[in-house]
Amino acid sequence: MEKQNTKHRGLGALDIFIILALLAVIAGVGIRAYVNSSDRNGEIATQEDYVVSFQVLDIRDSSNERHMHEGDKFYLKDSGVYFGTLLETNTVRAAEAFYEMPDGTIFKGVNTGSGDHYRVDVEADILAQGMLDQTGAFLLGGNTYLGMNKEIQIYSKYLSITVKITGIAKAS
Repeated sequence: MEKQNTKHRGLGALDIFIILALLAVIAGVGIRAYVNSSDRNGEIATQEDYVVSFQVLDIRDSSNERHMHEGDKFYLKDSGVYFGTLLETNTVRAAEAFYEMPDGTIFKGVNTGSGDHYRVDVEADILAQGMLDQTGAFLLGGNTYLGMNKEIQIYSKYLSITVKITGIAKAS
């Protein structure tokens, strides 16, 4: 019996097709990266410092005193994206509470609890990095929309809270 020589010579049509497909994928990824790195005018989008004001309703006063200090870093709970750094002193007011009177009527008044039962409403500011898009909407980190009255969950090293955005202004 004779041995047959089965060596392949040159590239086949399938080999050429695979190489061309890989080159097309690489070119597509490069074009997508270039388009995403620049805005519609062809300029690189720059982020600036903004002061994002927010309100936290009905939080334990002890949580506020222990875990909300100037310089604390906060992140978005759903994505882990860096939200910003807490600024200066918070504005703290006693939270409103609903009380049922002996006659069954409901009365809304200031929370009079003590210790961990004493609840407060807190207003605070965070220094965040972001930009305004073409419509004037604020984009945290250039891609996460934040708007007035939007409620978001944020967290720091020791605290997880839901906040309501009350203002966004360019830092001075």
